[in-house]
Amino acid sequence: VTWAAPKGTPIVGIKDALIKGLRATSDGQHATLLQEASTEADAAASPVLVAQIVVQGDFEVDFVFEGSSAVAALKAEGAMAEMSGVRLSEQLDTASTTFRKRFEDTFGLKGKGADQIEFAQAAMSALLGGLGFFYGSSKVKESGSDDLQKTPPSPLFTAVPSRSFFPRGFLWDEGFHQLLVGRWDPGLSRDVIAHWFGLMRDDGWIPREQI
Repeated sequence: VTWAAPKGTPIVGIKDALIKGLRATSDGQHATLLQEASTEADAAASPVLVAQIVVQGDFEVDFVFEGSSAVAALKAEGAMAEMSGVRLSEQLDTASTTFRKRFEDTFGLKGKGADQIEFAQAAMSALLGGLGFFYGSSKVKESGSDDLQKTPPSPLFTAVPSRSFFPRGFLWDEGFHQLLVGRWDPGLSRDVIAHWFGLMRDDGWIPREQI
């Protein structure tokens, strides 16, 4: 581990803490991280661990992360070899081929250009990859009041408008998301829609933005 966020650092403060820990190398060409955790106990209590590798030229690297309790079992079963190297590449190639075939069977874009198909596949992959499960309270304003009120905690399984810039549920966008997800996997889409209906209030209103 090159760097560990200080214990107690809130998630929203991780980026600032990371940037603060950057230091330029003697040649001024790279930025290195100073270790903030002085002991293994400090690192174990950290919300984020960062490993930094600086290389020159072409390279390939696989990172395999497993909880310590699972490592022995995985090694005994030979499963570690399935999670890296050539075997991992083979499995990824197989999964990609399966995805592309299912994509064509579902949406029938064979007559389109290669660039258009590749773009559509990337967009669909990003949409499915953005599906996530959330749990907690929302902040809402009651009619006639400017005060924010917290709703009771509730679950939400939903896609998000943008994983990097808007990583939370938004009702308007979700309607369009499910036009595609519903064709890809109807059962998955029904699960998402059921979660949104679960947020409906007594008067029929569903808060459109889940924060």
